[in-house]
Amino acid sequence: MSRRLPQRIRPTAGSDDASTTSANPAADAGLTDDQIQKWADLIAERGGEFPSGLAPSDQERLVVAVRSRLRRRMIRHIARAIAANLRREAANRHGGRNR
Repeated sequence: MSRRLPQRIRPTAGSDDASTTSANPAADAGLTDDQIQKWADLIAERGGEFPSGLAPSDQERLVVAVRSRLRRRMIRHIARAIAANLRREAANRHGGRNR
């Protein structure tokens, strides 16, 4: 399910246009919030790779979204481990019965 974003095309030396152009004019507008969320899900939950050719602002938005997902996943994991530990301790205190 790897979807590639358009690669940025750099002007050649001696080109009249010094700005960076794109192979896809829609890419110049940047990624939508929905696209950022989908990429972040793919990267954080399924181990996908960061797409190449992103604008710096889109790259930063994507990094923030991936970090947020990974942080939430880590917190859920820790909370579940603590809850399981508390359940085991409670069962041991009450002679193996769980209330």
